[in-house]
Order: sequence, then C-alpha cells, then structure tokens
Amino acid sequence: MDLFSKSMKTIYEYIAILIIYIYSFVYLTFEKVELSSLNMLFFIQVIFTIYCFSKSYFFTKYKLLPHTGLCIAGIHITNIFLLVSLILVFTLINRRNNKLKGVRNESLDLPEKSYALYKNLFIACFSLIFATFVGLTAGFELINKDFELNFDINNLIPIFFICCSLASIGMSSYMVYIGNDYLGRARRTINN
Repeated sequence: MDLFSKSMKTIYEYIAILIIYIYSFVYLTFEKVELSSLNMLFFIQVIFTIYCFSKSYFFTKYKLLPHTGLCIAGIHITNIFLLVSLILVFTLINRRNNKLKGVRNESLDLPEKSYALYKNLFIACFSLIFATFVGLTAGFELINKDFELNFDINNLIPIFFICCSLASIGMSSYMVYIGNDYLGRARRTINN
C-alpha cells in the first residue's frame, strides 16, 4: 500500500470518527433521548480509546522527545478520564433505574447547570484530543522537534499541542470530579 492510499485511509477514518461524535453530541442536546445518546457516546468513546491506543503504535518507530511523549500521554490520560466520567454517570443512571423503578429515555434529573457544563466539557475535551491526535499523526515532524522557549514561529506548533494536551487532562479530570459529585448526590437522594 503506497503512502497516499494510507493517508487517505487515515483521513477517512478521522472523518468517520468525527461524524459519529458530532451525531452523538447533537443528540445529547435533545431532552428525551439523553440516555440513548449517553449510551452511544460511551460506546463511541470506548472505540475511540482503543483506536487511539492502537494508532499510537505508530509513534514507537521514532525517537520521541519529552514534549511529544507528553502529548501522547495526554491523549491517553484524557481518554481514560472521559471513560471514567462516563462510567460514573452510568452508575448514577443505573442506581436511579434500580431504585426508582425504571428510567426509559427520560431527561436526567441532574443539576441543570453542572450537567450542561459536563456536556460542554466533554465536547471541548474531545475537540482538544482529536485535534492533538490528528496533529500528531498528520504533522508528527512539526511537533516532534527540538525547540526552545523563545518567541519563534516554529516553536508555536509544539507549544500549542502541549497546551491542548494539558488543557484536555485538566478538563477531563474535572469531569471525573463532576461525575463523582453526581454519584454522591444520587446516594444521598436515594438513601433519603
């Protein structure tokens, strides 16, 4: 397989992943299908995490600089944190379902402000890790290069991807906190 057909295959994979995520994000905004869209989002996230881990094998062929390793680790850590936060939200839903006699595509009774923040953070995290992942695979030579912390246009690309990676880790860890908070509220509500 020549290089052009490999890159086209990768571009088609990225476009397919992006379309499926956008589809899931659109359905997250509808009130009566939030549970179904969260189910779909969870399975897509599992698939994307496995995809990222399998595609990162590509990077083992090269000598990685520390900042490139930080970007790759940031992608994986963020994916894991997103999965954990979705698992926490699903645990909440299952507890409600078991204790409150069934929930079938009803809107979630979560604090409206924090649930909107959760959805927005998920979209932002996915956007950052997707941009970082595409940047790493498409422009690996531009990111995996030595640079100094001075103002030079060539240094902006690696610094941008480092910032994206660190921001996605911070946001996804906050999402785990939000998911844990939901679960704590559910315990208090169900026990009372």
